[in-house]
Amino acid sequence: MNKLFNLKDIQKLTGLKAGRIRYWEKIGLISPSLSRHSGRHYYTFADLVSFKTAKELLDEGVSLRKVRSSLKKLEKILPTVSRPLARLRIDADGRGGLVVRHEGIQFEPQGQMLLEFSLKHLKRRSQVKSFPLSSDAQYWFDRGCSLDSIPASLDLAIESYERALQIQPNFPDALTNLGNIYYHKGEMEKAKECYRKSLSFDPNHVAANYNLANMFEEEGVPPQAIFYYKRALSADPLFADAHFNLGLVFEKLQLKKRAKPHWKKFIELDPYSEEAALARKFLEE
Repeated sequence: MNKLFNLKDIQKLTGLKAGRIRYWEKIGLISPSLSRHSGRHYYTFADLVSFKTAKELLDEGVSLRKVRSSLKKLEKILPTVSRPLARLRIDADGRGGLVVRHEGIQFEPQGQMLLEFSLKHLKRRSQVKSFPLSSDAQYWFDRGCSLDSIPASLDLAIESYERALQIQPNFPDALTNLGNIYYHKGEMEKAKECYRKSLSFDPNHVAANYNLANMFEEEGVPPQAIFYYKRALSADPLFADAHFNLGLVFEKLQLKKRAKPHWKKFIELDPYSEEAALARKFLEE
């Protein structure tokens, strides 16, 4: 039987954050090959390769929107090739686009064939990294996403998200990701401000509610933590981590009856994790 990977395996092997993996799944960029045990996802080796390829392309400066649109084009011209990120050789061309290699042929995703001298030209150009001006908020958001998982490029990620917000101030995802960076830098008030701004535009934003709840829990303010965990779960009732954290808050407050349904739901959603063993322990008590 082929080896299967869980979410933590994918995080460890690719360096991607869980939020990024879930976001790519949500937008349909990469979907888990298998779903078993009450909705828990498992990934195949092809899925792992897909995640690695997508991350490499974004690290090379290709926007997420460009990757998605290119994959749709490849599905049309190569309908028999499933999971092209895993099955095809796909490289960045140094200008924000892609070059595909398949059965000895080199072409762009729209089907335009490339001659070898063209590829050499593109390779030379790819050695010069550019940070182009753009009026597209999505471009800067995607750029920020490709940079915010690399400690050395956090300042560039902040700049990217801020440019996205200059173009589109009501961009909850950009505000939330910017808040995440400030949180990891220890700038808690800036992080909190970003999350609150995100929620002012989208009160049901799952990540902003969840992250703000985490901050209030760390600060020892249970009522606020409970409020935002509940809002996250109202938007996404199958958010296992929110059930787990809310259960912990209730346990700390000695509200075991209120914790109980969250432990049960967490075990249902993620039955084989280490946290599930702890949830079962709380239920037994």
